[in-house]
Amino acid sequence: MAQFETRLLIGGELLAGEGDPLEVENPYTEETVATVGVASGKQIDAAIAAASEAKREWAGTPAVERGEALHEVATRLRSRSDELAEVMTAEGGKPLVENSDEIGWTAAAFDYYAEIGRDSAGRVIPSIESTQLSMVVKEPVGTFGCIVPWNYPLLLLSWKLAPALATGNTVVCKPSELTPLSTLMLASCLDHLPAGVVNLLAGAGEVGAAIVADERVDGVAFTGRHRQADRRCVCRADRAGQPRDGRQGPVHRLLRRRGQGGRRGEGRGRGGVPECRPGLHVRRALLRDG
Repeated sequence: MAQFETRLLIGGELLAGEGDPLEVENPYTEETVATVGVASGKQIDAAIAAASEAKREWAGTPAVERGEALHEVATRLRSRSDELAEVMTAEGGKPLVENSDEIGWTAAAFDYYAEIGRDSAGRVIPSIESTQLSMVVKEPVGTFGCIVPWNYPLLLLSWKLAPALATGNTVVCKPSELTPLSTLMLASCLDHLPAGVVNLLAGAGEVGAAIVADERVDGVAFTGRHRQADRRCVCRADRAGQPRDGRQGPVHRLLRRRGQGGRRGEGRGRGGVPECRPGLHVRRALLRDG
Protein backbone atom coordinates (compact mmCIF):
# COMPACT_ATOMS: atom_id res chain seq x y z
CA MET A 1 0.00 0.00 0.00
CA ALA A 2 1.29 3.48 -0.85
CA GLN A 3 2.43 5.77 1.93
CA PHE A 4 0.00 8.56 2.79
CA GLU A 5 1.22 12.16 2.61
CA THR A 6 -0.50 14.15 5.35
CA ARG A 7 1.56 17.35 5.29
CA LEU A 8 0.52 20.61 3.67
CA LEU A 9 2.57 22.35 0.96
CA ILE A 10 3.07 26.01 1.86
CA GLY A 11 5.67 28.22 0.22
CA GLY A 12 7.64 25.22 -1.01
CA GLU A 13 7.77 23.53 2.42
CA LEU A 14 5.94 20.44 3.66
CA LEU A 15 4.36 21.31 7.01
CA ALA A 16 2.01 19.55 9.40
CA GLY A 17 -1.37 21.25 9.63
CA GLU A 18 -1.70 23.23 12.85
CA GLY A 19 -5.50 23.10 12.99
CA ASP A 20 -7.82 20.38 14.25
CA PRO A 21 -7.08 16.81 13.17
CA LEU A 22 -9.07 15.62 10.18
CA GLU A 23 -9.73 11.88 10.03
CA VAL A 24 -9.85 10.48 6.50
CA GLU A 25 -12.17 7.49 6.31
CA ASN A 26 -12.27 4.59 3.88
CA PRO A 27 -15.93 4.61 2.78
CA TYR A 28 -15.97 0.83 2.28
CA THR A 29 -14.51 -0.29 5.62
CA GLU A 30 -15.48 2.88 7.51
CA GLU A 31 -12.01 2.77 9.08
CA THR A 32 -9.76 5.79 9.48
CA VAL A 33 -6.87 5.42 7.04
CA ALA A 34 -4.99 8.62 7.93
CA THR A 35 -5.22 11.78 10.00
CA VAL A 36 -4.44 15.15 8.45
CA GLY A 37 -3.93 18.39 10.30
CA VAL A 38 -6.27 21.11 8.99
CA ALA A 39 -4.62 24.35 7.89
CA SER A 40 -4.76 26.96 10.64
CA GLY A 41 -5.64 30.58 9.96
CA LYS A 42 -1.96 31.45 10.14
CA GLN A 43 -1.10 28.75 7.59
CA ILE A 44 -3.86 29.86 5.22
CA ASP A 45 -2.45 33.38 5.39
CA ALA A 46 1.07 32.06 4.79
CA ALA A 47 -0.03 30.06 1.74
CA ILE A 48 -1.77 33.04 0.15
CA ALA A 49 1.19 35.27 0.97
CA ALA A 50 3.58 32.78 -0.63
CA ALA A 51 1.45 32.59 -3.78
CA SER A 52 1.21 36.38 -3.95
CA GLU A 53 4.96 36.75 -3.55
CA ALA A 54 5.72 34.15 -6.23
CA LYS A 55 3.32 35.43 -8.88
CA ARG A 56 5.63 38.10 -10.34
CA GLU A 57 8.48 35.64 -10.94
CA TRP A 58 6.19 32.94 -12.33
CA ALA A 59 4.37 35.39 -14.61
CA GLY A 60 7.74 36.50 -15.94
CA THR A 61 8.85 32.95 -16.69
CA PRO A 62 8.79 32.33 -20.47
CA ALA A 63 5.79 30.31 -21.59
CA VAL A 64 8.07 27.65 -23.09
CA GLU A 65 9.68 27.07 -19.68
CA ARG A 66 6.31 26.95 -17.96
CA GLY A 67 5.20 24.40 -20.55
CA GLU A 68 8.26 22.23 -19.88
CA ALA A 69 7.52 22.40 -16.15
CA LEU A 70 3.94 21.19 -16.75
CA HIS A 71 5.16 18.34 -18.96
CA GLU A 72 7.41 17.33 -16.07
CA VAL A 73 4.37 17.26 -13.75
CA ALA A 74 2.65 14.92 -16.22
CA THR A 75 5.70 12.65 -16.36
CA ARG A 76 5.86 12.43 -12.57
CA LEU A 77 2.15 11.70 -12.31
CA ARG A 78 2.47 8.77 -14.70
CA SER A 79 5.47 7.42 -12.80
CA ARG A 80 3.41 7.39 -9.57
CA SER A 81 0.17 6.22 -11.13
CA ASP A 82 -0.12 3.01 -9.10
CA GLU A 83 0.56 4.74 -5.76
CA LEU A 84 -1.85 7.58 -6.44
CA ALA A 85 -4.60 5.23 -7.60
CA GLU A 86 -4.29 3.14 -4.43
CA VAL A 87 -4.56 6.23 -2.25
CA MET A 88 -7.57 7.52 -4.18
CA THR A 89 -9.30 4.16 -3.75
CA ALA A 90 -8.54 4.09 -0.02
CA GLU A 91 -9.95 7.58 0.61
CA GLY A 92 -12.66 7.84 -2.03
CA GLY A 93 -13.94 4.32 -2.59
CA LYS A 94 -13.89 4.21 -6.40
CA PRO A 95 -12.55 1.03 -8.02
CA LEU A 96 -8.80 0.94 -8.57
CA VAL A 97 -9.14 0.69 -12.34
CA GLU A 98 -11.20 3.90 -12.48
CA ASN A 99 -8.67 5.75 -10.36
CA SER A 100 -5.83 4.51 -12.55
CA ASP A 101 -7.69 5.96 -15.53
CA GLU A 102 -8.12 9.24 -13.67
CA ILE A 103 -4.37 9.55 -13.16
CA GLY A 104 -3.87 9.14 -16.90
CA TRP A 105 -6.47 11.80 -17.63
CA THR A 106 -4.89 14.11 -15.05
CA ALA A 107 -1.45 13.74 -16.62
CA ALA A 108 -2.97 14.36 -20.07
CA ALA A 109 -4.48 17.63 -18.81
CA PHE A 110 -1.05 18.90 -17.77
CA ASP A 111 0.42 17.91 -21.15
CA TYR A 112 -2.45 19.60 -22.97
CA TYR A 113 -2.27 22.90 -21.13
CA ALA A 114 1.53 22.90 -21.34
CA GLU A 115 1.14 23.27 -25.12
CA ILE A 116 -1.86 25.61 -24.91
CA GLY A 117 0.19 27.93 -22.70
CA ARG A 118 3.09 27.77 -25.15
CA ASP A 119 0.94 28.60 -28.19
CA SER A 120 -1.53 31.03 -26.63
CA ALA A 121 -0.57 34.52 -27.70
CA GLY A 122 -1.98 37.98 -28.21
CA ARG A 123 -2.69 39.49 -31.59
CA VAL A 124 -2.04 42.58 -33.62
CA ILE A 125 -5.13 44.53 -34.69
CA PRO A 126 -5.23 46.65 -37.85
CA SER A 127 -4.72 50.27 -36.82
CA ILE A 128 -6.74 53.29 -37.80
CA GLU A 129 -3.64 55.44 -38.35
CA SER A 130 -0.36 54.47 -39.98
CA THR A 131 1.51 55.74 -36.93
CA GLN A 132 -0.40 53.48 -34.53
CA LEU A 133 0.27 49.95 -33.37
CA SER A 134 -2.72 48.17 -31.83
CA MET A 135 -2.31 44.84 -30.10
CA VAL A 136 -3.88 42.51 -27.56
CA VAL A 137 -1.52 41.34 -24.81
CA LYS A 138 -2.57 38.44 -22.56
CA GLU A 139 -1.43 38.72 -18.95
CA PRO A 140 -1.83 36.46 -15.90
CA VAL A 141 -4.65 37.29 -13.50
CA GLY A 142 -2.49 36.71 -10.39
CA THR A 143 -3.29 34.24 -7.61
CA PHE A 144 -6.10 31.69 -7.90
CA GLY A 145 -7.92 29.75 -5.22
CA CYS A 146 -8.85 26.26 -6.43
CA ILE A 147 -11.47 24.31 -4.47
CA VAL A 148 -12.22 20.75 -5.53
CA PRO A 149 -14.83 18.11 -4.50
CA TRP A 150 -14.37 14.46 -3.56
CA ASN A 151 -15.58 12.66 -6.66
CA TYR A 152 -12.68 13.24 -9.08
CA PRO A 153 -10.12 14.86 -6.77
CA LEU A 154 -7.12 14.97 -9.12
CA LEU A 155 -8.85 15.33 -12.48
CA LEU A 156 -11.02 18.24 -11.38
CA LEU A 157 -7.99 19.82 -9.75
CA SER A 158 -5.92 19.45 -12.93
CA TRP A 159 -8.60 21.24 -14.95
CA LYS A 160 -8.04 24.24 -12.68
CA LEU A 161 -4.39 23.97 -11.72
CA ALA A 162 -2.87 23.20 -15.13
CA PRO A 163 -4.41 26.13 -17.08
CA ALA A 164 -3.72 28.51 -14.20
CA LEU A 165 -0.03 27.53 -14.14
CA ALA A 166 0.29 27.48 -17.92
CA THR A 167 -0.88 31.08 -18.14
CA GLY A 168 1.44 32.34 -15.41
CA ASN A 169 -0.80 32.33 -12.34
CA THR A 170 -0.01 31.02 -8.87
CA VAL A 171 -2.43 28.80 -6.96
CA VAL A 172 -3.70 27.91 -3.49
CA CYS A 173 -5.54 24.56 -3.65
CA LYS A 174 -7.98 22.99 -1.21
CA PRO A 175 -9.35 19.50 -1.86
CA SER A 176 -12.47 18.09 -0.22
CA GLU A 177 -12.06 17.21 3.45
CA LEU A 178 -13.20 13.71 2.44
CA THR A 179 -10.36 13.10 -0.03
CA PRO A 180 -7.31 15.27 0.80
CA LEU A 181 -4.61 12.57 0.64
CA SER A 182 -4.24 12.23 -3.13
CA THR A 183 -3.98 16.01 -3.53
CA LEU A 184 -1.34 16.30 -0.81
CA MET A 185 0.62 13.54 -2.59
CA LEU A 186 0.98 15.89 -5.56
CA ALA A 187 3.63 17.83 -3.65
CA SER A 188 6.32 15.44 -4.93
CA CYS A 189 5.12 16.04 -8.50
CA LEU A 190 5.36 19.81 -8.09
CA ASP A 191 8.60 20.35 -6.17
CA HIS A 192 10.49 21.44 -9.30
CA LEU A 193 8.31 24.56 -9.49
CA PRO A 194 9.44 27.76 -7.73
CA ALA A 195 8.44 27.93 -4.06
CA GLY A 196 4.97 29.39 -3.54
CA VAL A 197 3.70 28.83 -7.09
CA VAL A 198 1.49 25.97 -5.87
CA ASN A 199 0.25 25.62 -2.29
CA LEU A 200 -1.79 22.66 -1.05
CA LEU A 201 -4.02 22.99 2.02
CA ALA A 202 -6.45 20.67 3.79
CA GLY A 203 -9.68 21.40 5.61
CA ALA A 204 -13.41 21.77 5.25
CA GLY A 205 -15.59 24.67 4.17
CA GLU A 206 -14.08 27.23 6.54
CA VAL A 207 -10.67 26.85 4.87
CA GLY A 208 -12.17 27.29 1.41
CA ALA A 209 -14.18 30.29 2.59
CA ALA A 210 -11.03 31.91 3.99
CA ILE A 211 -9.24 31.45 0.67
CA VAL A 212 -12.12 32.86 -1.35
CA ALA A 213 -12.63 35.85 0.95
CA ASP A 214 -8.99 36.95 0.94
CA GLU A 215 -8.47 40.07 -1.17
CA ARG A 216 -5.06 38.83 -2.30
CA VAL A 217 -6.78 36.01 -4.20
CA ASP A 218 -7.50 37.40 -7.66
CA GLY A 219 -9.69 34.58 -8.98
CA VAL A 220 -11.49 31.44 -7.84
CA ALA A 221 -12.01 28.10 -9.59
CA PHE A 222 -14.65 26.16 -7.65
CA THR A 223 -16.48 22.87 -8.19
CA GLY A 224 -18.87 21.54 -5.56
CA ARG A 225 -21.50 22.82 -3.21
CA HIS A 226 -21.08 24.62 0.06
CA ARG A 227 -23.49 27.43 0.80
CA GLN A 228 -21.00 29.76 2.43
CA ALA A 229 -18.42 29.27 -0.32
CA ASP A 230 -21.14 29.61 -2.97
CA ARG A 231 -22.16 33.01 -1.58
CA ARG A 232 -18.58 34.23 -1.39
CA CYS A 233 -17.79 33.00 -4.91
CA VAL A 234 -20.87 34.77 -6.25
CA CYS A 235 -19.88 38.01 -4.51
CA ARG A 236 -16.32 37.79 -5.83
CA ALA A 237 -17.53 36.96 -9.36
CA ASP A 238 -19.93 39.90 -9.27
CA ARG A 239 -17.17 42.26 -8.11
CA ALA A 240 -14.85 41.05 -10.86
CA GLY A 241 -17.55 41.04 -13.53
CA GLN A 242 -16.91 37.34 -14.19
CA PRO A 243 -19.45 34.71 -15.32
CA ARG A 244 -20.27 31.95 -12.89
CA ASP A 245 -21.44 28.39 -13.30
CA GLY A 246 -24.84 27.73 -11.75
CA ARG A 247 -24.38 23.96 -11.40
CA GLN A 248 -24.10 22.60 -7.89
CA GLY A 249 -22.88 19.25 -6.64
CA PRO A 250 -23.92 17.20 -3.61
CA VAL A 251 -23.65 18.38 -0.03
CA HIS A 252 -21.88 15.13 0.54
CA ARG A 253 -20.59 15.84 4.01
CA LEU A 254 -24.18 15.69 5.30
CA LEU A 255 -24.62 12.06 4.27
CA ARG A 256 -25.01 9.52 7.04
CA ARG A 257 -21.93 7.38 7.65
CA ARG A 258 -23.90 4.15 7.17
CA GLY A 259 -23.90 3.31 3.47
CA GLN A 260 -21.60 6.23 2.71
CA GLY A 261 -19.60 4.35 0.09
CA GLY A 262 -22.75 3.31 -1.73
CA ARG A 263 -24.16 6.81 -1.69
CA ARG A 264 -20.89 8.07 -3.15
CA GLY A 265 -21.20 5.52 -5.94
CA GLU A 266 -24.76 6.56 -6.71
CA GLY A 267 -23.99 10.27 -6.71
CA ARG A 268 -20.50 10.16 -8.15
CA GLY A 269 -19.77 13.00 -10.49
CA ARG A 270 -22.66 15.27 -9.58
CA GLY A 271 -20.20 18.02 -8.70
CA GLY A 272 -20.14 18.96 -12.36
CA VAL A 273 -19.24 15.58 -13.96
CA PRO A 274 -22.57 13.72 -14.34
CA GLU A 275 -22.21 9.97 -13.82
CA CYS A 276 -25.00 8.34 -11.85
CA ARG A 277 -25.90 4.80 -10.85
CA PRO A 278 -29.48 3.51 -11.23
CA GLY A 279 -29.51 1.71 -7.87
CA LEU A 280 -27.61 0.22 -4.96
CA HIS A 281 -26.72 -3.30 -3.92
CA VAL A 282 -26.90 -3.58 -0.13
CA ARG A 283 -25.80 -6.52 1.99
CA ARG A 284 -28.59 -8.18 3.99
CA ALA A 285 -26.64 -7.69 7.22
CA LEU A 286 -26.73 -3.93 6.73
CA LEU A 287 -30.46 -4.03 6.08
CA ARG A 288 -30.98 -5.97 9.33
CA ASP A 289 -28.90 -3.38 11.17
CA GLY A 290 -31.45 -0.81 10.06
